[in-house]
Amino acid sequence: MTCEQLGLFGHHPPAPSESAAATRRVGPAPVDESVREVARRLPAGVRLGTSSWSFPGWAGLVYDRPAGERVLAREGLGAYAAHPLLRTVGLDRTFYRFLDAEALAAYAAVVPEDFRFVVKADRLLTSPTDPSPGGVRRPNPRFLDAAFGAGAVVAPFVEGLGAKAGILLFQFPPMAPKVVGGPAHHLRSHG
Repeated sequence: MTCEQLGLFGHHPPAPSESAAATRRVGPAPVDESVREVARRLPAGVRLGTSSWSFPGWAGLVYDRPAGERVLAREGLGAYAAHPLLRTVGLDRTFYRFLDAEALAAYAAVVPEDFRFVVKADRLLTSPTDPSPGGVRRPNPRFLDAAFGAGAVVAPFVEGLGAKAGILLFQFPPMAPKVVGGPAHHLRSHG
């Protein structure tokens, strides 16, 4: 059972789906001049950002209106990138399934030229065991596979993001040294 909120003085407020805010795209929130001044004073090589742009709690700070996480995931990147202090953002979803160059280019098209992305490499490249959820932990044939990394991770990152490519982050799970041949193996191979 749903109850409709009665309006003060007999006026009924429109339902969220009927309001203008629900039908217009998420835009950037107004930013105080003092925040812009801080951004101007940051050294050029310093980039502030977060691991995602889809946090509903930023309504009024980053976004011009309240919106849910799904809406922000689709529409919030441009507004996030318009904030003068936010010059980078992480793409964490690539850790679970790397995106192709076309998908990465779509993200790059939404942000200013001086914006950069931090992208996690696919866990297929960095996990010694098959990272399939709920599966038996068997050896991962793509673990540290240079050809797979170059073709499925590095090439789309470079081609898709172009000058907006920032850091390609390789996140490795904790593992015993023997998994990668132990320290002596690396000293012989690379020392």
